[in-house]
Amino acid sequence: MMGVPHFYNVISNAIFFFIGISGLRYILRESVPELRSVYLLFFIGVFLVSIGSSYYHLAPSNDTLIWDRLPMTIAFMAFFAIILAEFVSMKVGKALFIPLLVIGLFSIWYWNFTE
Repeated sequence: MMGVPHFYNVISNAIFFFIGISGLRYILRESVPELRSVYLLFFIGVFLVSIGSSYYHLAPSNDTLIWDRLPMTIAFMAFFAIILAEFVSMKVGKALFIPLLVIGLFSIWYWNFTE
């Protein structure tokens, strides 16, 4: 449609763009001191999903799939750290934030390397 391959798969990522931007604007305006960096990375990840997933769906392949999975992994790991911080312990969530990101990013590298 309109010269865009896989149009509906590509355009469906617009919601991630708007949610990511809205979340970033909110976090940057409001005072969220304890988990500010975690929430920022979560919404940056959601915003980047709109770009990475659109890129993948324009030309689906293993080479473009990494750009779909990478921002999702960033958002998921930040979200998991937020859940831990909000519902288990602030200290645990903050302490595991960076290790979770490293594990998530390593999993993407490992998948790409072994594919």
